[in-house]
Amino acid sequence: MLACRRGHVDAVEALLRKHQIKDINMKNQGGSTALILACENGHVGAVEALMEYETSVDFKNADGWTALMFACHGDHVDVVKILLTSKKQWLDIPNKDVWTALMIACKRGRVDIVEALFKHGASVTDRTKDGWTALMLASYHAHTAVAQALLRVGAEVESTNACRWTALMIACYKGHVPMVNTLLEHGANVNYTFEEGITVSALMLACRKG
Repeated sequence: MLACRRGHVDAVEALLRKHQIKDINMKNQGGSTALILACENGHVGAVEALMEYETSVDFKNADGWTALMFACHGDHVDVVKILLTSKKQWLDIPNKDVWTALMIACKRGRVDIVEALFKHGASVTDRTKDGWTALMLASYHAHTAVAQALLRVGAEVESTNACRWTALMIACYKGHVPMVNTLLEHGANVNYTFEEGITVSALMLACRKG
């Protein structure tokens, strides 16, 4: 595990080939496998070596994070692409907060990783435990290119979260003008409202935040 965490490929290969590791999927105290540690730290060579020995790609750590989630969170696009070559990769497996790898990539704003996940069938309709979609996360963090990519593959622009906010409302509240324009271009309903003691609309949220 230490060799994988540090990216010492020669050591990893020696351990795998010469010393016949009995359990390649052994976990540490935090529930991480050697593959998870290599992916978290972006060590392409170590990941490739482990994948040759059919290490499990869908094991989770104590927080429910997979190797793919860590690769997405660390912006390690080359590692993501290697993991996606596995036929056993479960793209939409959620962590304890019900976030998928795609959601993590959308929060990070890496359109190249997002598009790689799309290519392998990642779902754009999954939601967090609070009802947030990938599009809402991109809208909150002002990742316009990611939002455009999501919309091209059919992300629902009018979905609402647990608080009944749409992606447009979120973008207006945060003051992200390019994002607002993108959502409007894709048919976001500027007249959608709901009652929460007072009437709430995208326009009111934009005005409230100035």
